[in-house]
Amino acid sequence: VAPVLLVLGACADDVTAPAAPGGVRGAVVASALRTDRLATVEWEGRFPRLYLQDADGARRVRVRFENVHDKIEGNWTPEFLPVNDQSVIAMSTPAWSPDGQQLAVVVSVAYDQSQVIVMNADGRQLRTESMNGQVIMGRVDWSPDSRRIAYAMSTQARGQGVDLFVTDLVTERVQRLTTDGRFRAFDRYRWDAAGRGIWFTNFERWSDDGW
Repeated sequence: VAPVLLVLGACADDVTAPAAPGGVRGAVVASALRTDRLATVEWEGRFPRLYLQDADGARRVRVRFENVHDKIEGNWTPEFLPVNDQSVIAMSTPAWSPDGQQLAVVVSVAYDQSQVIVMNADGRQLRTESMNGQVIMGRVDWSPDSRRIAYAMSTQARGQGVDLFVTDLVTERVQRLTTDGRFRAFDRYRWDAAGRGIWFTNFERWSDDGW
């Protein structure tokens, strides 16, 4: 595995129409960097619930998945893939934006399907910020200016062909940054300090001893 720096704009193109919809594993606690707020995913029966609270447990509120806006071009409609408290069956580790004003979480509402939901720090103004007919792999990584998110997403059926994508949360434009479909569970990606590029691991070859 070798690290690669991908400078945005150098090999980015707009994402095309969604292919097939995977599940995402639930997670634990994420804390905002600039506040004492925590985001926790807690299982109640068979369903995950998202809660926000102070570090001492005060001001605890449950995030309600209702009236989720979706302006991503090419996405399935809410009638086909509704996102609400009754439909969310899986949820990833939440990720706070660097400024602590937004929270991103990956949710699934069907088998082999997931999408990135971004909300304000108070758990309101929920909106879908990725394609919603694919599988999101791993966590969301925020750009330093809290304007963009990076994530790995499938481009083929059954969660195959995973590549790196970025959504600009201001323009709500999705960009596909890689095209070889080789991302796997052990791969990592992270914005550089300036927010102009993304570092990611890239599998080169197996070593001589088979590792």
